Amino acid sequence: MANGYRTNWEMVTAVSAVVTAVIALGLGIWDRTETRKANALSVKPIISVGSPIETIDGVKRRSLTITNNGLGPADIKEIEFTSLNTGKKISVKDLESIFSEFELDHKYFVRSSWSSESVLLRQEESSVLFFFNYPKSAAQAYNVEMNYIRVLCQLSLRIKYYSLYDEPYELVLDRLHREGC
Repeated sequence: MANGYRTNWEMVTAVSAVVTAVIALGLGIWDRTETRKANALSVKPIISVGSPIETIDGVKRRSLTITNNGLGPADIKEIEFTSLNTGKKISVKDLESIFSEFELDHKYFVRSSWSSESVLLRQEESSVLFFFNYPKSAAQAYNVEMNYIRVLCQLSLRIKYYSLYDEPYELVLDRLHREGC
């Protein structure tokens, strides 16, 4: 070389390999982060509350049901009812106290097997919180239905749940039943 410097091609090759590896690592980390963000946006559970009437084994029943209508599982952490009359909070484990709160006959009431602190609802999966079995007599069935509506008119509901990516969500219904209240 004319200026007295020699090019060490082995060193240039080694430095180039290290720079290329660092850039590839950075791009890999960035790609993983962006993919995780995109997945988190596309996995969004949406909880809805329904009160269907159905016939099971010849017995007509009405239930309070929660359903995951969104994409991905919903990890339900807390379900809490609140009496609109007294402000008293009622957990899903203490649903029987709803009836003493409203002084109702609850011999037709059946509590579901909902008992754990956290429940995972898959996409399009439902869970029954409680239900009423209607008596055979039309007059008694009417009374049970009116009591059910009376209870729902006086309750609000709050459900805290999380997505697969630990994104928090909350469903708040200020009144469980609007018609006939």
